[in-house]
Order: sequence, then structure tokens, then C-alpha cells
Amino acid sequence: CLCENSLAILYSNINDDVDLVVGGIYCNYSGKKLIPVRGVISVEDIIIGDDIMVKPFFVTAWCKLFRIQRNPSLRFDEKFKVSEDLKFIWGFLPSARRLAFTEEIVYEYNDCALPDKYCLDYESYCYHINELLLTLGKCQDRFNCRMEVAWRYIYCFHTARLLYNLRKIDSYGAFKMELKKIKKDNLIFDSFKKRLFFWFCSIFPHLAFSINKFQQCVPLYL
Repeated sequence: CLCENSLAILYSNINDDVDLVVGGIYCNYSGKKLIPVRGVISVEDIIIGDDIMVKPFFVTAWCKLFRIQRNPSLRFDEKFKVSEDLKFIWGFLPSARRLAFTEEIVYEYNDCALPDKYCLDYESYCYHINELLLTLGKCQDRFNCRMEVAWRYIYCFHTARLLYNLRKIDSYGAFKMELKKIKKDNLIFDSFKKRLFFWFCSIFPHLAFSINKFQQCVPLYL
């Protein structure tokens, strides 16, 4: 939820050259503060620098104020189960000029649990990946650069959501059918444990499914 005076804080950082203001987030369960460094930066520097685009305070639509006149036709993709805000923000960048960052907390987020909506079956996974790569491609074309960090983030984040979905499947038949659909070469794991978890499911599907619906495996991909 928005904090008190959030809009006023964000609006105070808008000027004629700034099209997007980014504030800080407070995670009210873990106590983490996701705070950007205060300053104003061009969109070109954001995109060429690449890593800011995948920071936790940047990849969500919370804690932001957009000058929507820069891209009035931009909308959230309602077919997305996750990352709809990421697609929206990245879709906004090619039309923006400069971004302002404030260190003030403007949004509180309840991070105590991972909702089931963050599960992705393989068909949804492929849709999300393809759409985000198209959006990222427009950023790359705008500034003629290759955004390796953002590209890898897309695959790693959604691979984790795919693994989470495997844990939630109740039927062994459905679980095995889903595994057959997944093409390993279309996944990127950001840890050895996640790679091992997927390998274990692929080689020993019945055993993996039988281990108390993967309760022991939860730390492998959360």
C-alpha cells in the first residue's frame, strides 16, 4: 500500500525533463528497505547501464510516478500472471527522457508469502518470456545496445516461477505431462540448487512428486 504523502513525495521530484520518478519500498515482513540512490539520470544511461533495470525497486510498478503523456497508449498486459508491471515499466522507457530517484519510502509491501498466482506452467512461461523479450528488444533498438543483465533476469526469474508451479501440481499424471513439455534449453537457472532440483524431477519424477509434495525442496527455488 502507498505510504502517507507518497504522491506528494513523488510529485515533488517531477520537473519538465523528468518522465518517471522512482521511490523506495519497505517490506513489512522481512523489514528490508529497497531504496534507490537519490539523483536524476537519463534513460539512455539506465538502459546502457542495464543493472538498474532489474533492481527490486525498479521492476515493480509500485512507488513510481509516470508522465503518461509520453506514451498514452501504454497498458498493462492482462494476460500476464506475473511481471505485468515489469513489462509496463520497460515498455515505458523508450519514450521517456530522464528518471528521478528518491530515497524516501513511498510504498509498503507485504512480503510474508509467495502467492500461488506466481506459478507459471510451461505454456504461460513461454508467453511471458517472448513478450518480455519483445519489450526488451524495443529498449535495445532505441539505444543500439545489448542488455545482457536484463535478458538473463527475464529467464532466471520466470524459470523460478516454473519450478514453483511444479511444486503446486497435485496430480502425478499432470506433473509428468508438464515435465515433458518443458524444454531445458529454454530455461536459465540462477543457482546450482535450482538446476539440481529440475534435474531430480526430470530423472526421478515419481520419487520427486512423492516427497511430501516437495515440501523438503521449497528452499531450492524460493
